[in-house]
Amino acid sequence: MSDLGHLPPAQARAFMRLANGAASPDRADVAEEVPVAFVYGGKPHVVMMCTPTDLEDLAIGFTVSEEIVSHARDVVGVEVVRHARGIEVQMELPPAAQERVAARTRALAGRTGCGLDRKSTRLNSSHANISYAVFCLKKK
Repeated sequence: MSDLGHLPPAQARAFMRLANGAASPDRADVAEEVPVAFVYGGKPHVVMMCTPTDLEDLAIGFTVSEEIVSHARDVVGVEVVRHARGIEVQMELPPAAQERVAARTRALAGRTGCGLDRKSTRLNSSHANISYAVFCLKKK
């Protein structure tokens, strides 16, 4: 997967079906997931593994449910920026809401796990310096 930003929500994947002591090749649709960073005022706030569709709705719903804003209409702007290794949803908030986000000093983890750790970093690429969260596999 070289361009995570343009995946359909599900793709057919090959696998081996094991049944009755035999293995046979098969295919099934599997939901795609990519790292998605919610960015407020240019600063990453949270990263979750998400199916790469309806991200604007997800980000606004998250912003309301986390009480960053009171209503969806309070979100001034939303822009989805797709990168080769993940997606940023950049949100513009009113000044009071931006201050509430800045006051939160903790890193907010998604409420479900995918077996990946989150590490906030700055990615140096030949095209741009991109601020977003990068996922690293856990070392066992």
